[in-house]
Amino acid sequence: MANAYFQPPIIGFSTSNLQTGVIQDATTDLVGWAIPPEEDATVLSVLVFLTVRTGSPGTFRIGFQGCDATTGLNDGVWQSYTDINASSLTGIGQFFNFTLDTPQTVQRGKIICIVIQPISGTWNASNSLSVAYGRQNTYPWNALPYVFTNTTGTTAKVTTPLYLFYGYRSATKTYGNPIRSGTGAIFNSTTTPDEYGMRFTLPATWGKRFTLLGINANHRFSGGGNATINLNLYDSNSNLLAQNSFDSDQLLIPVSGVNVDGTYQFMFDESTLPELSYGTEYIIAIEATNSVDNRTSTLTALQASDYSAITQATLQYTTRKDTGAWTTTPIYALGWQLMILDTSGGGIGYPGMTGGMRG
Repeated sequence: MANAYFQPPIIGFSTSNLQTGVIQDATTDLVGWAIPPEEDATVLSVLVFLTVRTGSPGTFRIGFQGCDATTGLNDGVWQSYTDINASSLTGIGQFFNFTLDTPQTVQRGKIICIVIQPISGTWNASNSLSVAYGRQNTYPWNALPYVFTNTTGTTAKVTTPLYLFYGYRSATKTYGNPIRSGTGAIFNSTTTPDEYGMRFTLPATWGKRFTLLGINANHRFSGGGNATINLNLYDSNSNLLAQNSFDSDQLLIPVSGVNVDGTYQFMFDESTLPELSYGTEYIIAIEATNSVDNRTSTLTALQASDYSAITQATLQYTTRKDTGAWTTTPIYALGWQLMILDTSGGGIGYPGMTGGMRG
């Protein structure tokens, strides 16, 4: 029996509701994540999303601590770490990768904490650092991994279900979720570009043949107009393999005068779908076909290889105008899930979950 699955199997779709903690006390403030590593690894660096630096704060320490079995919080004992002068950081408002002074060994399923905490220098309300630890969205976590903070003198778990931001790298892979949402781009049939999509390649080790049923897409239609789009599937040479058309009147509950942002399911006609090959590149795209605005929702990584934290597939953001050349940006992706039907014969199970949450 063939198996259907989503790829990536879990991914954030919301562009709002960012949750942050502000560290401004050199002795007690901290932000941390309790995580169950998905496999044994030698960790070389950690990734965190820093949103705002106020004034000229001092030095913070970031790295690994143990997890106290009684409280579920960090045990306060540093294992591997590095110390960073906060005032030397530039380009605040993105993920930062901090290389540990010595590598950290993590074990599959053995809970450990990533912690960021001021240790010296000036830290106060005028000299602080804001750390984004997650956002509220479609796929919140209620258990491991979870975040804890101390910005009031007491360390406690954050009880709001969140899609967490954190990551760490070995020499060959990235783990966690070091991917952030962007604001996306507004487009219609008159804009340049007018077609937004992703180049994708599913690993050859997953099987032989599959079909692409469609996508779950974080997308926005204008609430004040009737938008029309095509969902297009191409080979790597831009030859059209499948297409289906959609009208926003078929998809929306009318909300006059406002934009409607949500997760939409766009499907091809399954009876006409071509079989595709694992290990081969394709392009899936949404094309605006009238002058009413649509909006994409983008994802951004610090480097393209960080998408290995959420998928073994290759996903790359690409755009074009009409039938022109595609422009591809590997550190971007779209807030989409591919709906894959394996047709290899016997199925391949759920390839996105092999080895844990990474994909």
